[in-house]
Formats: sequence, structure tokens, C-alpha cells
Amino acid sequence: MPIPSFTSEGFLPEGIHDCSLEEVRKAFGGFHLTDRRPQLYRKLDEFVKALRSLQTPCFLVVNGSFATSEPRPNDIDLILVLPQEWDLHAELLPSAYNLISKKRVKRIWGFDLLVAREGTKEYLKYVTFFQRVRYRRNVRKGILRIKI
Repeated sequence: MPIPSFTSEGFLPEGIHDCSLEEVRKAFGGFHLTDRRPQLYRKLDEFVKALRSLQTPCFLVVNGSFATSEPRPNDIDLILVLPQEWDLHAELLPSAYNLISKKRVKRIWGFDLLVAREGTKEYLKYVTFFQRVRYRRNVRKGILRIKI
């Protein structure tokens, strides 16, 4: 299903919108007044490619001003959704650790990252939080979900 059009306020309609990375590129990664969107998209593309190297089925929930009509978005906020059976306390190779560590992801790619396992209370809490509009208590927005 294609990414829906923005509301009159510049947000995606409320809900979680499944899409491909290519659809994200077409809808959000193009030049718009500045090269900020293509820059952010390139980093997202690099991160997704790195996630695919894990060879673990997961999702990436995309939020932040990048997922709005803002012509000069500040950032991309992400939720990495891992399989429910994923052991968040297991020892990982450095390459895998760099993909789930909030500090490493921020340093390497510049993204704010939350990590949750699919179907957990944390996942629901994070998704609910991402759909809120800052300083507008009664307004909710849509977010994007990419299968990795």
C-alpha cells in the first residue's frame, strides 16, 4: 500500500503505514529547498543495509521531522523492532552491537533509536509515543514501518 498523502497540518494520517525503503526514498528522500532530505535518506539507507547484514527479520519504525512535510527536517527517529524471541542481553559481535546501541547509532548515523521486541509492552509504548505531536496533546500523526 503506498504511503498516504499528508494531512493539512503536514503529518501522515494517524496509524502505522507499512512501506518499502524505496517508497520512503520517493516520498521523503528527494531534494526540497536544500539537500537535507537526501542526506538523511542516505544515512537511513546505510543503516538499513547494515541491519540486513544481521540476517534477522525485523522492522524499522520511522518518525521525526523527516516523516512530515517539513522542507528542512532536523532528524530521523527510529524504533528497531526485533523478533519477540530476541535476547536483548545476549553478547553480540561488535557489528551487531553497533546497530542496537542507542549511543553507537547516534554517533555513527545521527539517529535517535529505541529498541523493542515485537509484540511487547515496550513496543506498544514506543509506537504510541511516536504517534504523538509535540506540544499538541490531542493531535496524533502517522508513522512509517519498513520490513528489513
